[in-house]
Amino acid sequence: MAGAKSALAAIAVLFLCQPAFSLWVQQLYVQAADLEGNPVERALVEVRFQNASAVSESDGSISGYTEPNGFFLANLSNIVPKDYEIRTFKVRVSTPYWEGEEKSGFANGTYTLLNFTVPVRLEKVVIWVVNSSNFGVENASVFLQDYGMLKRTGKRGTALFLLPSGLQFSGYAAHGNLSKSFSSDELRKGADGDFIKVQLPQAPLPSWQSKSGSGIVLRAVFFGQKGEILAGQAVRIFLEGNNSTVLTDESGAVEVRIPKAGAVLRLVAERNEYPYSFEFAVNKSAEERLTLGNLLKINSFTAKPESQNCYVLLANITDPRLHLPLDVRMSRHGPAAEAPLEVSLTPQGLFMGRICISSDTQVRLVAKNKYETAEEVVALAFVRPQPAKPASQAGNASWAQQGEKRESGFGGKEAGEAILSVLALGIVVAFLSVFIFGRRYLGRAIRFISEYLRQIFQRLEKKKPVPPPVQPPA
Repeated sequence: MAGAKSALAAIAVLFLCQPAFSLWVQQLYVQAADLEGNPVERALVEVRFQNASAVSESDGSISGYTEPNGFFLANLSNIVPKDYEIRTFKVRVSTPYWEGEEKSGFANGTYTLLNFTVPVRLEKVVIWVVNSSNFGVENASVFLQDYGMLKRTGKRGTALFLLPSGLQFSGYAAHGNLSKSFSSDELRKGADGDFIKVQLPQAPLPSWQSKSGSGIVLRAVFFGQKGEILAGQAVRIFLEGNNSTVLTDESGAVEVRIPKAGAVLRLVAERNEYPYSFEFAVNKSAEERLTLGNLLKINSFTAKPESQNCYVLLANITDPRLHLPLDVRMSRHGPAAEAPLEVSLTPQGLFMGRICISSDTQVRLVAKNKYETAEEVVALAFVRPQPAKPASQAGNASWAQQGEKRESGFGGKEAGEAILSVLALGIVVAFLSVFIFGRRYLGRAIRFISEYLRQIFQRLEKKKPVPPPVQPPA
């Protein structure tokens, strides 16, 4: 019974909270085409939108590549309270041969289509894969390394690509354990357009790849930066003084037979202008999952106070591909439009920016090259200045600081002791007068003592320090 009541209470809370939140899902279609309207395959699409943070307009991100038909589909969602939701989003499309373009869209709760025109003209290029007898090889893998495109040949041994006119490219064709590289320098004119003929060699497997031997097999599966399977990835194999180049299969894997336990195997996969190298001492059959991950990294992004509410921003960014141009930007980050900051390079190789703030602020750091993007956000706390003390308080403080001096001078502690001594003396004199002179002199004695005390108090008042006048606050 208690459990049922708890469940009902939870449901009631959900219903009460529901009006305070906005939950919408937006279907986004992105189409990339060339100047003639031909679909652009493998164009990189990057989407940034508000997802769950009320203080950010781009905490959500989705990326991927266009299909052979030139389309990319994504589902955007937002769970931010309605008063803080931002329905605008940004989409950027780029290719290895085009720096790209960015457009903004608005989430209307149904679907949005954004069209991008890639400023090139695509031409048909046919890769024809044949065996040593000049017969077409069906189901051979053809991989264009520069564009990341992988296709399978048909019954005639051909694979069709749409590529930018006049640009250089290279790739591999593979079937089974046979492979052959090619480049755009081998293009020839044909009746149906340009083509490249790739003839696979006829050669026995190296001794270290034969089925005989130790029976040890290492299976290596390759993944990209976002965890995607890298089918058709070229992999160079170095083992026992031999080397060969193969392409990964549809599952992103290559298998290497090891001649003896303890043999050292090295696999090299080149991607995004960097040779990823992996080395193993193989003692038994195993599977290795290898990631060709991000190389551009933000190792640290810190803010150091320079003065009150002014900061120096320092970023340590590394990438082993020193030949690639690097774009580093810092900007004031928040729901409003982002304000860029000036970025410079220190002698120590750190990227530096400066900012002064008037409220709690976030600064966004974006480092980008032609292949990767890295981001970090640092929060800056605004310190409210303390109000200056009024002049009256300052004067009273100086008067209070003189208290010790007043205590040590006449009119302080010593003055009180003097008054008590005189008063005691007067009382003694009064009683003696009663007994010696009689009652007729008592009134005269009291008047004498009173007059004496009055004169003492007047002297004390004249010597007492006068505090400064109180000034009204400014």
